[in-house]
Amino acid sequence: MQITVNKGCWRRWADVIRHLAREYGFPAKTRSELELFLSMYRGKGSTYRTSTTHWRFIIDVTRDDKAIVNIIAITIIARHKQDENNNGAVITRACDVHPDPEGGEYVGAPHLRWITVKSGGETYRHCCDKECSGPEQLVAKTRANWETTRLRVIQKAYEQEVLASYASFQILQMEKQELTETLEGKDSDGSLSDLQMKVQQLETDLIANKQAAKKSKDSAKKRKMELAESAKQVESLRQALEAVEAENKTLVTVKNELALAVDANRRTKEALQSDITNLQHANATLKEQNDELVRTKETLQSEMKDLHESNATLKEQNAEMGRTALNLQTKVTRLSSEKRQVGEEVTKLEREMRTREESLAVARKALTQAKEELKDTKKVLQSVSDEAAASRAHSFAQLRTQTANLEESTAEPSDNKPTMKWTPSHEYIRVKIILVKAQKDLAERIDAHTTDIRQFKEELKQKDEFIGRIQDEMADLQRTQGSMCSHRQPEIKHEPQDVDLMNLDTEAMKFELEAEKTKASIQMAETAAEKAEVKALAKKCADRMKAAEAKEAYTANMEKQLEEMRGAMEGMLGRVSVYQGKKRRRTEGPDFQL
Repeated sequence: MQITVNKGCWRRWADVIRHLAREYGFPAKTRSELELFLSMYRGKGSTYRTSTTHWRFIIDVTRDDKAIVNIIAITIIARHKQDENNNGAVITRACDVHPDPEGGEYVGAPHLRWITVKSGGETYRHCCDKECSGPEQLVAKTRANWETTRLRVIQKAYEQEVLASYASFQILQMEKQELTETLEGKDSDGSLSDLQMKVQQLETDLIANKQAAKKSKDSAKKRKMELAESAKQVESLRQALEAVEAENKTLVTVKNELALAVDANRRTKEALQSDITNLQHANATLKEQNDELVRTKETLQSEMKDLHESNATLKEQNAEMGRTALNLQTKVTRLSSEKRQVGEEVTKLEREMRTREESLAVARKALTQAKEELKDTKKVLQSVSDEAAASRAHSFAQLRTQTANLEESTAEPSDNKPTMKWTPSHEYIRVKIILVKAQKDLAERIDAHTTDIRQFKEELKQKDEFIGRIQDEMADLQRTQGSMCSHRQPEIKHEPQDVDLMNLDTEAMKFELEAEKTKASIQMAETAAEKAEVKALAKKCADRMKAAEAKEAYTANMEKQLEEMRGAMEGMLGRVSVYQGKKRRRTEGPDFQL
């Protein structure tokens, strides 16, 4: 929706808007930019609000659909309290009843006036007594105070706009009446009657042409020719009517100019007559005042004595007020020093906050490193577990290979039965004794390591049970082999190297299992130590987080106390300002000047 701004409105507000764009960051500085800015709002309201980094703007307008007829007021509100004594203003139409003698120094004067407002929405009287009589604060909220003050200030502007519109309406009514009378006078001359007669004559001719066109239905060719002729006549009549209308418009323009000239002459005469009357009344009034001054001169001389006495009394009161002002100045100095101390405490708290944030960042970094170390530890444990699984698979493969070798070694004597011959000797007895001794030693070693094997995981227990089963099968196989040799082949001669090899393989397997147990125990101990370190680090990080939260709570408490102290100081300064304002109005009154 394209919004347009009235030329007269822009002419009045152009300097102010350029000044606001240059000094306060207003979002528009030309008429086209202002129209584009107002077009961004889709609604049909009469109040526009926007804000920048440091200022908020409120624009009150009167509009007619898409046209901005006039700007009633532009309000500037500081967002961060740059100046507590003067940090906002309401720019509106200057009062016609109460002119401002110092308003010429503001941008937009004399048509516009700047009314300064404090941060709390407080302002001194700006126009009429009924609108604002001294500093006044209605509620505790700054926004509500600003809204109330803004509405009170622009109330007079709206009232003057309505009065101006009513006055212009009355002037237009009078001009309309005069123009109507003038037109009626002109009508009496007969010029308009002649025009009306011409128009009626043209209408009569047009009707006659239409009747002639109806009579020409007998012949098609003749009808076409007559219709063409009628069209030409109608076109000529239309041109004649347009010429008459143009002449009428010219006549109306001339009449309007004449009426304006007559009205201006009449106003000039009335102004001159009014000035003459005012001068006569002023002359009579001056004569009366001269006589009255002569009479009041004696009265004033008698009153001068009383005034001298009252002057002495006022001097005493002035001295007392000076002492009171000195006491107030001392209080203000003390409050300023307290405010400075509070600012130093705030700076100190900010430094502590930065230190705590740095320590919190270090703790977070340490926690991240601990998490990464824990991930690395998990990876190492996973690799160790994979290596243990691979070693277990390798051990199972070796055991299966040894079992197959044992089965092949037991099958060889039965295959060679026809070729073997038994010869009684002491070698068989020696081999049997060595085998029994090896079995006894193996059983003792297995019993000695059974307690250690039970303390490990189920995989190692399954390995031990599998090894025990293999050893039992080997003992049964050896007993079976001994019985077969004693009953069937008394001539078999056993080789002691096979038994020694089996014993050595068994011992090597047990040694490897013990090495794996020891390695697994070391890895479990290292894993437990690393877990303990990770838990200790997590506990340390948790303690640091609790300490940081406690510091943040302390900082928040200190900030709350600081805000309460600042609010108390602002309230005290506000009361001092109110007292000084009352004192200034009391000491600057007309009685004190006299």
